[in-house]
Amino acid sequence: MPKSPIWSRNARVGAATLALLVTSLGLAACGGDSADSAESTGAAADPIVIFQTNSFSGQVSNKPQTKTGAQAAVDEINKAGGVNGRRLELVTCDNTGDPNVTNTCIKKAQEVKAAAFVGSAIYFPGTWKFLEQASIPYLLGTGLTPDEYKATNSFPLSGQAGWYYGIADYLKKLGASHPAIIRCEIDACAYGETLLAEALKQQGMAEARSVVAPLSTTDYSSFAAAAMRGDTDAVVVTGSEATATSQAKALYQQGFKGKVISVSACISTPAVPNLGDAGKDLYVVGLLQPPTQGTPLMGTFIQSMDAVDKGAKKDELALSAYAGVKLFAEVAKGLPEVNATTVLDALRNAKAGAYDIGFTAPLPGATTSPIAELPQLKFSPTVTYSQILDGTIRESVTGFHSPFAAV
Repeated sequence: MPKSPIWSRNARVGAATLALLVTSLGLAACGGDSADSAESTGAAADPIVIFQTNSFSGQVSNKPQTKTGAQAAVDEINKAGGVNGRRLELVTCDNTGDPNVTNTCIKKAQEVKAAAFVGSAIYFPGTWKFLEQASIPYLLGTGLTPDEYKATNSFPLSGQAGWYYGIADYLKKLGASHPAIIRCEIDACAYGETLLAEALKQQGMAEARSVVAPLSTTDYSSFAAAAMRGDTDAVVVTGSEATATSQAKALYQQGFKGKVISVSACISTPAVPNLGDAGKDLYVVGLLQPPTQGTPLMGTFIQSMDAVDKGAKKDELALSAYAGVKLFAEVAKGLPEVNATTVLDALRNAKAGAYDIGFTAPLPGATTSPIAELPQLKFSPTVTYSQILDGTIRESVTGFHSPFAAV
């Protein structure tokens, strides 16, 4: 029997309320609008509803910080007067990484007449047909499956394609030529390996040795040994923060001297202390500026996150949810009427560089996709290159880069 989604409707979720929601996972709940939010914004008109479906619990993924990131941006925008004089309202639905629950969340988005999806994650290819039929714009997703780059209502970050083409490009710049990858067994992980294989081929590099470790793995010693054997000079660690951290530590403990590289969804600043010496000089490919860059924009992001939940992770996943809300507000502010149809039309007809939210290169990033089979990759076809230095993640190659030049 399919699990029930956990969904909530709030214009403002304070730190205490968010903590209650997170600790109450497993119970279906629906709350009312917050009275103090309506008073603080002074917005009398009906709110503009935006929707978030992600896995805030579950085995595949557990990312409550994305809810905090989206809510932080909503609160910030509402305090400044909302969008066109109307406050934003964030409705969330915990899909638990389950395809049936995700479909139920999509139906809920239609029921509440959501104008966009933000800070969301769709883990299974089959779900996308329902999402595309809903005709609700899906903003700054991370390309977890090929369908996300093909759906006409998807406006993603470079996502998995950016991460894995970026890994190949970065490794070539670092002088590596014989990589290996440790990955999990689910579809999204397999898709990442497929992208890496194509990217390495385009770069003229050797095919990566593949080591598949089940999600239930707790001891990565044998998988690390398999990855580093022979002439391996670089290992890609993947999965989640917990798995990538464990993989990196296992490689370090077994004396691997080559490059260790991962993606920003797996290795974030909160993970650095847990890595210890295994994190020294570890390389990271990101989709946005690292949250540790120390710019005024990042300072505002961190302050807004703290106002919702000081304990929430300030990582790239939280930042992508925050940035998705910011992008929505930027698109919506010029529209005479704001709904899913008008926002979708505006995004489909936007000229390259029309929206500059500061966390990415201006969007859309290109008029055509660098990979024809992934047409929506054109929306944000860039990545960032960082490294763990002095206990934090810092850009090692400044700015935004297209990793698809060799395509």
